[in-house]
Amino acid sequence: MLLPLIRKWLKKRLDIHLSIIPEYFFEATKDGSLLAQVLLYYHVITPAELQLVEETRDSAVAFENYNNHIREWLARIGMELTESDIHEITHTEGTAAASVFYEVYMKLENKQGSVHLAKTRQHHFKIQKVSEYEMEDVFIEANPLCEPLIKQWDVINWERDHLAAIMMKYLRSREEYDQYLQQKTLKELVSPAYHAKLEDTLVLLKAEKTDYTYDELIEQQKAALEMEQFQPNTDEARRIMKQIKKRNKQRAERTAFRLELQHELMAEVWKRIGETEEQEFDKVVCEKLLKQSKHEKEIAEKLFAIRQHKEEMIQNRKIQDEIDQKRRDEEFIRRLFEESLEERMKFHEERMALIEEHKRLYAEKMRLKALKHQKLCREIMDDIVDIALKTAEYKEMYGVEPDKYVKRNWATLFIKQQPIFDLVVPLQDLTQPPEDTTEELEEIFRREIKRQDILDEQDLYDYIHFSNIWMIEEGLEDFMTPMELGMNCLGYIVHKLLLKKYPLPIPQKPELSSEIEISACTNNMTDLSRLDFLQRLLDLRSVKVIQMEDATNFCIKARRVSEGSDTEKSEESEGTEEREERQEGK
Repeated sequence: MLLPLIRKWLKKRLDIHLSIIPEYFFEATKDGSLLAQVLLYYHVITPAELQLVEETRDSAVAFENYNNHIREWLARIGMELTESDIHEITHTEGTAAASVFYEVYMKLENKQGSVHLAKTRQHHFKIQKVSEYEMEDVFIEANPLCEPLIKQWDVINWERDHLAAIMMKYLRSREEYDQYLQQKTLKELVSPAYHAKLEDTLVLLKAEKTDYTYDELIEQQKAALEMEQFQPNTDEARRIMKQIKKRNKQRAERTAFRLELQHELMAEVWKRIGETEEQEFDKVVCEKLLKQSKHEKEIAEKLFAIRQHKEEMIQNRKIQDEIDQKRRDEEFIRRLFEESLEERMKFHEERMALIEEHKRLYAEKMRLKALKHQKLCREIMDDIVDIALKTAEYKEMYGVEPDKYVKRNWATLFIKQQPIFDLVVPLQDLTQPPEDTTEELEEIFRREIKRQDILDEQDLYDYIHFSNIWMIEEGLEDFMTPMELGMNCLGYIVHKLLLKKYPLPIPQKPELSSEIEISACTNNMTDLSRLDFLQRLLDLRSVKVIQMEDATNFCIKARRVSEGSDTEKSEESEGTEEREERQEGK
């Protein structure tokens, strides 16, 4: 009676389905983890204390769990656990575990006046009911993304009905199983064997005499004192212990054999159950496939009808679109005629305004052009007047007409838009300007310097190209050849004299350099067999052919060698410095 009660209690509180077979119950409660979970559920211990209990199959570790932790936790609810009880729970298949669980059940469930320690559980979140959103058929039909759902609507309804039927079947099976368990429990309670066991227990309790008189108790005490002192028989004790060990060993062997036989029987039963279920599953699958094929045939017929309806709807939509397009065209033409007059008037007004703007801009452009021409003509006339005044001044000063060079300078100044008259008189003031000059004088000096630079550039150009005053006359062409020969002779004599005075250094003989090995480097050659042919061709010129990988490896190796030598030198120098410091310290 204890194990079914404990099983129902654990199922109700921890949702743990525990077997009522004593062997399985002993294995489940051996390490103390199940009892710790019960204490955590009733808030006797904390989750951190639950981690102290180690799940194990070892009896020694299980004994430590009960002795070090669970004994202390049970003391909090007023229970005492002795070492003998712990040893029986962890090492034997006795009834101590069931008794402990029953007593914990009585304490924690507030039975027979015990203190109720259960607390209301605090949830970490709140559960709120929300209204489920239901999609309307109008919304589904209007949404183009729901077209696959609309096409497979019959399949969806069939799956929904199928799921509902499975859930109803599951609920009925669960109710039948609960009724079966309740009937089985009632049968066990009303069985004759159970009542016979209770009657035997009552007979034994009644047979035992508990109301002794005072004289009977005195005689029992004297008889106990007169009894000989017990002398332990070690041989007999050893024999008894040997028999107990032998009996325990036989019991363990029988238990192992029984478990092995039970496992084999369970495996055979499961195998037969699996074969039976497989046959039933195949039968059910065949029935489902047949039913599904019929359903698919109906779906195909409905889909064909839907496709025909879809084509009719498409044709109707095309006709409706043509009618709507024709109506829109007529409406557009009507509005166009109504708005055309207003648009034309607005267009003509904008066009006249644009023409007036163009006329105004053109008149302004012509005015600016006339001003520009007038300014240019005025400047030209001013320059011509300056040239005339300059010519008259030149005639009055020198009494002759201006020569070709002077006229050329005046023409250059006229073309470059520079003043004809000198801005600074005399010109020596340009080289030595006065110290106290203002910004206006600096500007005048700058303009005069620019004017003189233009004349100098023109003179240089005439000199280089033999034009103007530097032009060679036609009568001197006969003397050019003798002059050129004479210049050559003169240059030869001057060159000889300079060589006599400043002789050239004697050229040194070139130093003979050591023989240099010439190499050719190749890279990314897919066919390495061509290297031999290339090497044979270049052997005539003493050229060695190497690969880029070999050259790279050689350079890396040389660098490592040089770094190693530098490191050794630095270590030697550091060692020398340390020795010198030691000698100085001594």
